[in-house]
Amino acid sequence: MEIPSTDSEVTEVYMNVRRREPVFPGFAYGFLYATHGRVRRTVAVPYNYGVSKLRTINDLHVHIWVPNTSPVPHVVDMAVGRQRVTTCPGSLVRLEFAYSVIYVPPTSASECAVNQCSSLRAATEWKGNILVLKHGKRKPVINMEAEDAFLVDTIVSAAPPATPLHSKNNPIDPACFGGKREILRLRHPRSTASPIDASSPSAFG
Repeated sequence: MEIPSTDSEVTEVYMNVRRREPVFPGFAYGFLYATHGRVRRTVAVPYNYGVSKLRTINDLHVHIWVPNTSPVPHVVDMAVGRQRVTTCPGSLVRLEFAYSVIYVPPTSASECAVNQCSSLRAATEWKGNILVLKHGKRKPVINMEAEDAFLVDTIVSAAPPATPLHSKNNPIDPACFGGKREILRLRHPRSTASPIDASSPSAFG
């Protein structure tokens, strides 16, 4: 399966993943920033075959959306091309939920185009697709919600992949979150928005 890089390709792969036979045992839903995508998209990330209960992020077939750069097929160093973010960029304010950013590592991205997704708020050095997954407090991965979009856009826009996203050397003005009070609100959202129903094509866009 080709790695999608445009909106139309993302939609095609998404529908193929949902209809694939044999069916995948389950799905988690994350945000994808496709290389040539117009905006971030909500995508289904399938459980690996044989996984009945998700125990770690390694149980997800993330390489449908981000290419496997391992020289050995089906063998992936999950410490490469993945960053776990637990604090607001440039601060020590902890987020209510952690996020994992999965990307093509710089050492393997020479053949990838610079990511031009318009949801990224600043010029970055990311290359190739970027997938972001959300961690629960008691579950390894939970579905993204609509209220995650602004925060995740800011996290991904904060730094190129060679820089830790929560590093003190990567300052982000808290004003971009509306100030400290707004950051705390993001940690304890009062929104009653329900989880995105990404099984429906209407969830795209």
